[in-house]
Amino acid sequence: MENKPIGRIESRTIELDCNTAVDDGLYTFTFERTGSQIRARYTFTYKWDGWEWLITSHHSSVLPAGD
Repeated sequence: MENKPIGRIESRTIELDCNTAVDDGLYTFTFERTGSQIRARYTFTYKWDGWEWLITSHHSSVLPAGD
């Protein structure tokens, strides 16, 4: 948080099922303090509990150079 990251979703796919959803894609973090950027892939899974969507899992990983 020290370098003030700002995230932007570059592409995404959302798949909906009965009471679940999967959101996966690519995002870029730009660090305001240094100007450097990191591209990463992500996946969020959600569950509908009858009132709201709850995150059940999340994964992010930095893309290898050249991707």
